Amino acid sequence: MIFSVRLGLTMVFCALSVVSAAGRTLSAQELVDEIGDSRMILRELFGEVSKSLKGTIESGNPGQLEQSLARYVRTLDEHLAAFETLSDASPAERALRLYFIAFLQWKRAELPGRIKAVVAVGRKPSLDPVRRRAAIQDLMEPFAKEERQWLKQLDEVGKNALLQQSAIAGGEVERRSRLRTLGGLLVVFFLSVVGVAGGIWIFLKGAGRNSPGKVPREPGMGKGTPGDFG
Repeated sequence: MIFSVRLGLTMVFCALSVVSAAGRTLSAQELVDEIGDSRMILRELFGEVSKSLKGTIESGNPGQLEQSLARYVRTLDEHLAAFETLSDASPAERALRLYFIAFLQWKRAELPGRIKAVVAVGRKPSLDPVRRRAAIQDLMEPFAKEERQWLKQLDEVGKNALLQQSAIAGGEVERRSRLRTLGGLLVVFFLSVVGVAGGIWIFLKGAGRNSPGKVPREPGMGKGTPGDFG
């Protein structure tokens, strides 16, 4: 009981996370996390569908299955709407988001029909248990195989988005480092120029005071003395 309550709370929080992401621009890591939350929620809901499916085949009452399948499809539609309204920060993130949307659309189109077909086969009185299991496997195995291919490609697209985000972040750090280095060099150059210019100015000023073209005048020079003009 406690486990089911915790699981329910976890699914609620994850659902809020996915829905609240709608309309925002996410980083590649945030988008990967949102996709992971979505997959976890849908996986848990599909577990309920599977249990209901088993009960329906055994009891012949499809009521519980219809409820769990409707809840699964409704949640899937909510996730589709949320991811469709996101904004993309880069082409790699756009590719990841659109691929996941295509995956959800594929499940939306394929899964309900498969479940109904399994119910129809499972309730055939003419089939013994062995043949019934084989028929159900024939219906679900192609779906499961195609889903594995979708998920494998989804992981690859997600890794590519994360790698590009890391490359962009690394390039930004390198650019900022180069700018800081250039700024430091300019400061040193400026201080060096100011220092040299100041030194030259002081040197010239000192040299001007002691220039050989200027002879110090002795006291009394330039004034006439009696008898010089007569």
